[in-house]
Amino acid sequence: MSVLPPHHEFKLKAESQVAGLPHGEKRDRKLRFKRKLLYYRWRIREISRKVLGWVIIGFGFVFLAVGSVFALLPGHIGLPVMIIGLIMVLKNAFWARRQFIILKKKHPNWVMPLRKLLRRNPQVAPVVWHQLLRSERFLTKLTRLPRLLSIWRRKLNRKKIHNAT
Repeated sequence: MSVLPPHHEFKLKAESQVAGLPHGEKRDRKLRFKRKLLYYRWRIREISRKVLGWVIIGFGFVFLAVGSVFALLPGHIGLPVMIIGLIMVLKNAFWARRQFIILKKKHPNWVMPLRKLLRRNPQVAPVVWHQLLRSERFLTKLTRLPRLLSIWRRKLNRKKIHNAT
């Protein structure tokens, strides 16, 4: 049983059947050398891919830590940094994806924005707008203040409609 991926094995068989190759022991030596060379290239590629994955996971955790520190400061820079770190970890760690799926099943409304941002071509503006509306609704229910935020949003929309016409 060979240790090479199947497509490399087929390539070597096809090369050995080409006319003009030396026969006997020389041919076997050349094929063994090519097989070893292909195996080492494949192995180096696999190892470098795994090492790069661990490096990206490490940077993702650094981004999560920095984002959590910045989230405590005034301003909104911490949340995007944390999302970038989470994306880096989820793209490269199977165990993190499994935990994310469990969390998605338990709390689908919390995880929905992250799922939308993890897609191949994320639509950032609609997700941010939706989260702004959700946080506005949460704040108005929590504080029981007059709905100043919703009044401000309606005025902004009226100005936008008025300027468009």
